[in-house]
Amino acid sequence: MTRYWLVLLVPALALAALACQGENGDEDSIETTPASQATPLTLPTPAGTPIISDSQFEFPDRGYSVRIPDGWSSDANFFGTPSSSIDAFFAPSEEAEVKPNITVTCEAIEEGTALDAYFEPKRELVKELTGAEPEVRETQVDGREAFIAEYSPIEGPPKVDRTDIVFVNEGRGWTVSLVTPEGQRALYQPILDEFIASFDLLP
Repeated sequence: MTRYWLVLLVPALALAALACQGENGDEDSIETTPASQATPLTLPTPAGTPIISDSQFEFPDRGYSVRIPDGWSSDANFFGTPSSSIDAFFAPSEEAEVKPNITVTCEAIEEGTALDAYFEPKRELVKELTGAEPEVRETQVDGREAFIAEYSPIEGPPKVDRTDIVFVNEGRGWTVSLVTPEGQRALYQPILDEFIASFDLLP
């Protein structure tokens, strides 16, 4: 596994672990059953198969569609946990350690969960895991309120810049993330902007 996979997966695994906590958020309530004895769990967001036509990536089972950036490749169902599913999109880059990528993480959440309630634990976890204080601002995705969190994890290598765009809808929490080599966030920002502008939540 090359390093850029780890850059992508570690935050996803950590956020999934947060979802395994009890409703009161008490770490003592996390199950500690050994993996060998754990009962297999079904992803709350179906795996399914996306429909890809030209550069349009439509995933009815997961509930969204988006336009694949020019020259980029897609990897549906790239990774999953008992609480989330991740689709990945990769830039045509020759970077040795960090291949620029955009991921779409879909997580099952309780109906009626407010954006603030979904986002704040994630921001605190980012601070704890990376040692970085995210810069946060508001935006919209498909007409829904969203938060953008930009940060550069202090520990490395590899050194990276990461942007998370977080929003919720109808029992699902979403995080669209851009990961680039350190210092290249601005280079890929227009691509992320176009990606988000093309993002549609399906009925």
